Amino acid sequence: MLATTLCFSQAYIKLLDMNGVRLKQAGVGVPFILKVDIESGANDNAKPEIEGLDNPNIAVKYDGTSSTITNIAGQVSVERSFKYYLRIDSEGTYRIGPAKLYVQGDVLESNAIDIKVGASQLSKQQSNKKVDLNISVDNLNPYQGQKIDFTLNLKGAGQLNIVGISEPDLKNFNISNVEGPFQETTFEKGERILHYRWHYSIYPKISGKLVIPSVSVVLKVPDEDSQSFFSSFFNSYKKETLYSNSIVLNVKKLPKGNFDAIGNFTNFSAKLDKKSLDKGDAALVKVIISGDADLTSLDFDLKNIPENLKAYKSNNKIEGDTKIFEFILQGLKEGEYTIPAQSFKYFDPISEKSGLLKTKQLKIIFNKSKNLKEEKKVDDDGLYSIVDYGYYYNEPFYLSKFIFFLLLFLPLMFPLFLYIFARFRNSKKYKLSLLKEKLNNSELYKVFVELAALKLNKVKNKVDKKDLENLLKDSKWHTFIQKLSEYKFSNIVEKSSIKLKEEAEYWFNILEKS
Repeated sequence: MLATTLCFSQAYIKLLDMNGVRLKQAGVGVPFILKVDIESGANDNAKPEIEGLDNPNIAVKYDGTSSTITNIAGQVSVERSFKYYLRIDSEGTYRIGPAKLYVQGDVLESNAIDIKVGASQLSKQQSNKKVDLNISVDNLNPYQGQKIDFTLNLKGAGQLNIVGISEPDLKNFNISNVEGPFQETTFEKGERILHYRWHYSIYPKISGKLVIPSVSVVLKVPDEDSQSFFSSFFNSYKKETLYSNSIVLNVKKLPKGNFDAIGNFTNFSAKLDKKSLDKGDAALVKVIISGDADLTSLDFDLKNIPENLKAYKSNNKIEGDTKIFEFILQGLKEGEYTIPAQSFKYFDPISEKSGLLKTKQLKIIFNKSKNLKEEKKVDDDGLYSIVDYGYYYNEPFYLSKFIFFLLLFLPLMFPLFLYIFARFRNSKKYKLSLLKEKLNNSELYKVFVELAALKLNKVKNKVDKKDLENLLKDSKWHTFIQKLSEYKFSNIVEKSSIKLKEEAEYWFNILEKS
């Protein structure tokens, strides 16, 4: 039966642009749709295996399956469609398919398609000619880390109904200085043209072949093919997705050497806010670097700092084409210190030469503190001399390891404590102790009703006199229960009877141990 079903089943592959139009040529970095349609029978839910998608130049994303069931004159057929998004990042001709579907040992095989991938995507139906979306760069062969001006342009005639525009996929680049959109209006052949422009400064993080995929824009355009009755009275619109070109960069490796940065630098200097200060006070050193480069990723540390002089990186900020690094200096001992000249080596990708900038050396003096504690001391000759005790150093407060771990695990132990406490509150032993306390200030009959409910695992309002008598097979116990019942229903307060309380304590102790 299955073999007969597969004989009447058909599978075939289609390549479409993102608007569902059949594709003539794929564009580098431009996404498109792969559909595998299976007609009639073979209603197993397994996905087909598609040859050619394991190519490293092809990015694949599965989008799901749709099914259509038809019943014509009792003949049921199932049509399924598997949808994938593909993107190919290198020019050439690629074979996609056949798609093979395995159902209980039998195989259903589709056609295969050879698709050419060129600089731009071509569909059988031309896209909106009134709108143009493109991306561009000022350098197709940059060095790793070199600044590239990236521009996104959207141009359209008349009124543009933009639903949304995608962000450029720049995962292999550092990005800074994003500007836009800038809007401009021009007229071409008497027609009003709107221009939108976005500008990015990007820096390739790696070398080799890098693809900047196409960018998409979704527009709301008149639906001229609508067959709706209302379209003859009202304007009918549909969404249309347009894609830009993509860009392929050949990023060159940097020459051998250790470089602090890539770019063209014009200034590298350092300055102190104080040249002389007391020991224990702090000075501020500013290192200033100016140039046309990726300042956001630029980092710098002071080097070759003298012993007994500590430098702490404090802050950094960017002002235009300048980045300022701030360091705090502290002298551990009094004296004069020299901060040696700092060097900054960079590679200029424009001249393809390396450069070296140096700061001037800095001198700083840490004096003996004026806030020293002084004490007079009598010498052997009877004269007074000043004894310098310097600063008093207060040892920092440290927690012991035991206290530290106790405080660390205390929040975790609190729920456990609540759980144990709840278990204790619900234990019979705890409830018996509470009942025993009530013998002195409650109605004795109610106390023994609660005791019976606890022993018999019953609700209090369902415990009767017979349940109380059945707790013990003793005639004296039954007599005691009878007394309790008489006192309860005769409205005599048990507190007035010391003898009855003594009996109650006696029987309570017996039941507690039973």
